Order: sequence, then structure tokens, then C-alpha cells
Amino acid sequence: MRKDTARFSDFCERLDLPAEAAGAAKLTITDGKQTLVENHRGLLEYGADQIRVSTGRGQIILRGSGLTLGAMSDRELLIRGRLLSAEWE
Repeated sequence: MRKDTARFSDFCERLDLPAEAAGAAKLTITDGKQTLVENHRGLLEYGADQIRVSTGRGQIILRGSGLTLGAMSDRELLIRGRLLSAEWE
């Protein structure tokens, strides 16, 4: 992590702001059928059974069946399909 990013992250923590304010990834799972990843840094792997997403501070591995990319912007990623697990590395 860059020194400036670490300082800003520490600043946000001291102000008791949510981690997303410092650029941390946020994962929202709705009914195991739709997953929203905010503050992502891109796709590392994409398949119907597994999707790996870069977060800038590591990666998120989503496993399931019938996983598809619903929408993607520079900050948000919407994944549809049956989600079985989400792992942070």
C-alpha cells in the first residue's frame, strides 16, 4: 500500500469514518443471487464458477454457479448467479 493511502486510511479511521471512505472494497450480497463489489480495481479471473476481483489491498474470490457479469464500472461490479462463497485474500 502506498504511504499516502496508508495515511489517509489512518486519518479516516481516527475520524471513525467507514472504511469505504478510504477506498476499501465493500461487498454486498443480496439473497445469494446478486453481489455488488464497490471500490474494485478490476477482474483477475472470470468464469461461470469462479470470479476473482482485485481490491487494491488484495482480492475477493467469489465461487458459485452460473456467475455472470451484470454490470461493471470503474468503481462498481455487479455479479449475478448463485453465490456459494466469498473469500477475502
